[in-house]
Amino acid sequence: MKRLTYLIAILAAHAASILFAQPGGEIKISLPHAVADTYFGKSIAVSGTRAIIGAINAAHIFEYDGAAWKQITTLRENEQTQNLYGYRVAIDGDYAVVSGEQAYVYRYDGQRWNQAARLRAKEKSTLVALSGAWAIAGGGKEITFFQRSGETWQEKTKFDPDGHSAGEKAAEVGLKILFGKRARLDPAKSLHDFSAVAISGKHAIAGVWKDSDKAAQSGAVYFYELENGDWKKTKRLKPPEPVQNGFFGAAVDISGDYAIVGAEGNVAAYIYKFTGKEWRLQKTLKVNDAERKDRFGSAVAINENFAIVGAMDDNDRREQGGAVYLFQRTGDDWMQQDKFYSNDLFVNDRLGMTVALSERAMLVGAASKYDGPRKGNVGAVYAYDLVEKMHTA
Repeated sequence: MKRLTYLIAILAAHAASILFAQPGGEIKISLPHAVADTYFGKSIAVSGTRAIIGAINAAHIFEYDGAAWKQITTLRENEQTQNLYGYRVAIDGDYAVVSGEQAYVYRYDGQRWNQAARLRAKEKSTLVALSGAWAIAGGGKEITFFQRSGETWQEKTKFDPDGHSAGEKAAEVGLKILFGKRARLDPAKSLHDFSAVAISGKHAIAGVWKDSDKAAQSGAVYFYELENGDWKKTKRLKPPEPVQNGFFGAAVDISGDYAIVGAEGNVAAYIYKFTGKEWRLQKTLKVNDAERKDRFGSAVAINENFAIVGAMDDNDRREQGGAVYLFQRTGDDWMQQDKFYSNDLFVNDRLGMTVALSERAMLVGAASKYDGPRKGNVGAVYAYDLVEKMHTA
């Protein structure tokens, strides 16, 4: 009996290793009964062994068990605005946030994921981010920082695409009134909207990809810092190489003292490091085989040792099949380690439309993935172990 039990354990371990040890260490994550235009993988976030993956009007939570990513639950809300729920997702530990008409917070109680709060920003929450007790929600002309105290989420500071907080605008009105001038609380003067947000510890970043200060739609980003219990804008950065339709800030990510900004029109991504006093450009990521039409820089992710950049319209293997570039930090330099594709890459997959990194896991979305006749845009996500990926690069 003991020998039989041992044999079963060996076979189970072998089966698990087969699941994990696909070519290049790739694990494909998909929905078994997905229909056309599901766009599974249109947004991705990962935290440790957990991932949340957005789709049309849904968000799906997966957990890695050491061999495969298994679906734990599907999150949905009854919203009037179609296709907004799941447009952006975020996860950190036992909490997750999903975009929608408002941002929805979910908490894992040890058994299941339940809705814990609704974050009501001024505009529909097309953008969300999460780190510890802080969340960002909003979009359009305003983003809002929310703080969790216990299980209650409180609105804190709001910012517009010009970099002003609501408090600063109110103070400006107060000064005008003091000097006998007519005044009102004007909306943001910017003609452009927020395009991306990210948060990590005491640092946050927001992109305004169509900012036209330097050139038409050249883009800009704002850095924010947590000081004395509230958030303050500390830096506005313009693209190092401003060009028309550069879209600097279309994609952003931040992890500890490192941040990355995508600029697909520049065919580049830019890595910044926090020196303890300010954010400085550390590396411009460019590759020899990317053209503007490939959309290199349309998706980015970073941790303290690796960065990945998506080129969702890359044509090297398949027409608009997409590709992903992996970079590694050595000291103060970042070097390309790999350019890779999914094992089942097909025409119009658009691999690299979304990307996400944890300390060891790398997830890449192909939301336009074809899955048979009359099943276009079903979508898929591909997961890789960073250490194993480096060994096979």
